[in-house]
Amino acid sequence: MINTQKCSNKIAIIIVSYNSKHLMRNCIDSIRKNADCDYKIVVVDNASTDGVIEYLEAQEDIILIKNSENYGFAKACNQGAKAISDTQYKDADLFFLNNDTRICQGTIRNLQKALYSSEDFGAAGAVSNYAGNNQQLNIIFDTVDDYIDYGQQLNNVENPIYEERVRLSGFALLVKNNIFKQAGGFDEEFTPGYFEDDALSMQILKLGYRLICVGSAFVYHAGSQSFIQNSDASDILIRHQNLFYKKYGFDILKYSDYNEALLKYISYDSDSSFNFLELGSGLGTDLKMIRSVFKNAKVYGIERNPYLRDIASKTETIYESLEELRLNEKNVSFDILVYDSESADFSLSQSEYNIIDQICNTNCITINAPSSYKNFDFDKIKMVIWDLDDTFWHGTLSEGDIDFVEANIELVRTLTNCGIINSISSKNNEKDVLEKLSEAGIADLFVFNDINWNNKGVQIQSKIKNMGLRAGNVLFIDDNPHNLEEAKSYEKDLMTALPDFIPYLDAHYGNVLQADPDHDRLKKYKLLESKRLAEKVSTSKEAFLRESNIEVTICRNCLDEIERISELVSRTNQLNYTKNRDDKKLLKSLILNDWNESAYIRVKDRFGDYGIVGFYCYNRREKHLEHFLFSCRIIGMGIEQYIYNAIGCPEFTIKEPVVIPLTHNKKVDWIHENDFKGDSTTNQQGQIRILFKGPCDLSGIEVYLSGGSITTEFNYVNDNGVVTTGQNHSIHIRESYELGQQEIDDIITSAPFLSDGDFTTKLFESEYHIICYSLLQDLNAGLYQNKKTGRYISFSDKRTDITNPDVWDDLINGRVQNHGYKFTRKELELFSEKWKFIGAIAPTMLIENLDFIVNHVKGSPTIILLTGSEKTFGDEGPELSEMAQVYRNIKPVIIDFADRHPNVKVINPSEFIKCRDDYADNINHYSKNIQFEIAGRICEVINDKVDELSKRI
Repeated sequence: MINTQKCSNKIAIIIVSYNSKHLMRNCIDSIRKNADCDYKIVVVDNASTDGVIEYLEAQEDIILIKNSENYGFAKACNQGAKAISDTQYKDADLFFLNNDTRICQGTIRNLQKALYSSEDFGAAGAVSNYAGNNQQLNIIFDTVDDYIDYGQQLNNVENPIYEERVRLSGFALLVKNNIFKQAGGFDEEFTPGYFEDDALSMQILKLGYRLICVGSAFVYHAGSQSFIQNSDASDILIRHQNLFYKKYGFDILKYSDYNEALLKYISYDSDSSFNFLELGSGLGTDLKMIRSVFKNAKVYGIERNPYLRDIASKTETIYESLEELRLNEKNVSFDILVYDSESADFSLSQSEYNIIDQICNTNCITINAPSSYKNFDFDKIKMVIWDLDDTFWHGTLSEGDIDFVEANIELVRTLTNCGIINSISSKNNEKDVLEKLSEAGIADLFVFNDINWNNKGVQIQSKIKNMGLRAGNVLFIDDNPHNLEEAKSYEKDLMTALPDFIPYLDAHYGNVLQADPDHDRLKKYKLLESKRLAEKVSTSKEAFLRESNIEVTICRNCLDEIERISELVSRTNQLNYTKNRDDKKLLKSLILNDWNESAYIRVKDRFGDYGIVGFYCYNRREKHLEHFLFSCRIIGMGIEQYIYNAIGCPEFTIKEPVVIPLTHNKKVDWIHENDFKGDSTTNQQGQIRILFKGPCDLSGIEVYLSGGSITTEFNYVNDNGVVTTGQNHSIHIRESYELGQQEIDDIITSAPFLSDGDFTTKLFESEYHIICYSLLQDLNAGLYQNKKTGRYISFSDKRTDITNPDVWDDLINGRVQNHGYKFTRKELELFSEKWKFIGAIAPTMLIENLDFIVNHVKGSPTIILLTGSEKTFGDEGPELSEMAQVYRNIKPVIIDFADRHPNVKVINPSEFIKCRDDYADNINHYSKNIQFEIAGRICEVINDKVDELSKRI
């Protein structure tokens, strides 16, 4: 039944809260400032721990629901919808809004106006800078205010665009109240999140209501910028994708995106009337797109899958077969027919071909839309090689004049603006071709052209090699299938396509951000082209390198160039020795870690400036290369070997394939290094600086935090294969400050299982705003005292006395904890002569060490002390039960210490432990849920520090 509910102009704005106090405050402020309707804010908090609850409790104009645990997005939204049932807003439209968003003036007004523009519209979604379900706009601005200003302008357009969709994202979703109830609300089986908005979309469609995306309703979306993050998201995503399939019988991700390339084939005006038929219409995604663009078009579909057809037929004219369509639509003659020649589901019989002949007009436009085109991996393309005759233009130049395809001319410009290189492989006269391209104004947009009568395959192979590209990143378009196969015989990984693929290129790159409007990438390849010509006339390879005057600059201000670094990390292959495809967020965290030496590489020579061509990130503490990679543009220049030498030729496992091997200290004397440019300290400006220090309990918690500058000092395996743990014991931390290098060397000589790493920390060297320190190393490790100097060291566990000959065999054979060190009896005998076993650290000594740390760290950081869990459930065994008692005994001592130091906070994991499943394998290892909860508490302290720092500004 079609909805006849009238617009009440009342809106219930439902926000689910989980931590992120700052984002929540910004969201609510934007509503108060910009909501142009009669509204009520309802916030459902899922057991936040960062202080947001206290903020919300102080807001008198909201309805607050406080959950005792995290119920996830779906259930919380349903709670919010029910909370208005006994208020004057009981019939209000429901606007589900993420807590990390900000609305603009006109956002809600335009959503509601669109929602009530047709009786069969059930829900309306906003557009944003950060969103799924094709609701994200290709915009990038420097500040939030810039996004808001853009949104204000967009929301004021005179002719807003409404696009029908088969699903809408829940980040900013307006739903008619009674339809939400009929649909049953959000499906709570999709807790904690993902696909619950897709399921709601399906339920609304099944009721016969349409979904619209409103192009004039902009919402700024921060997009998971809080300090707390869920690293299990990918697992949940896959699990709920499977759950959706189980419930609805199909993969929504396969049928949700419309094929915009179809619009490139249709020459009708937007107000034209025509009949459109799609074979294999799925959920009706393309039908909705066509009707959104061509308001007077009549669209029909054939879909054999009953699950898809059942939903799609509620809002579209869908039939199971051509015969059924013919019988029911006797007076309809089709002007456009779309089919997929690759679809096994739509192989047609002769009788079906006969029906097509009967129902289609003589001039019917027939469009083959292969699924391989729609699902093409456009991100792989770095260069497009164009054939010209009957491909780029209509006609054969050598036989007479040609007709340009204006769309192809614009496509070359668009590709260049996107950083995609264009080249030519054409059997023609070069002079004639360049004259024609000059007439079109695009001759200078092509590089490394082969315009002659020679074998295309040989030339393409040579072109790819000279440009330093991989064949798998090159697309060759030609109207002659023989030429395509010939080229692939020389480069099997080469991507090839017939001209019917061009509209798909046009559709894709017409909708992506044009990241290279200054044509920097083209300029680099123009430079390389001139360089290759000069190289041909040089006497030798080495002579050419010396004549090139190659200059390298190693730059440390990596955050200033994070976009280019991220591009290199994601796109380089041939000279990417590590191939860690870290996203921008992880790259930032690596760059901001004080133990990581990070730099990007600039190169220039007498031919020109190559710009930023490389990046490395080297952990000096663990001697581990996170990233070591270079652009293919500098292949053959020796840059990668020069930088490898510069960082000391560290050992690491190269992830093959790479085209140039690395050699220890290979001489590279033709390169000159410029003075250092860019200060690494600029990476830290405006960042809250955090140090995480401790063993495995803390390393499992840190992964749930993001934002700020996070430096980690966890236990690690050193280059001798020994687990280094001493640096996280308070006695070693104190000694790292008090002892000179000679004293440390003497200790290591007499205790060879230790290393410099056991006495190395950034704790006193750098200034941090937050120091999070786990006490588990102190409370579990064994302590030893030097019989002569009285100095202390820690090693293994407090129950194992390695000076006792009775345990030496077990220690040597690894039956007791030896941290991977290969002991000998002689070493143990010598150690026992000089050191005596103390056992566990005394509480008084621990407090003295903590006092020393508090008094000697730089600045005025907030120090978080993480204790151990005291909870037992009867099955831990005597050792772990003993540990629980140790943690109980130390608890009042640590709390008293914190009471005497206002900048010290204590987090006790016992507060979060409810049952045996909250432990992973023992009392010191917590489940992911508990790690996540502890991270939330740490986040609360971080946000309090942010508030404190902001007040000082």
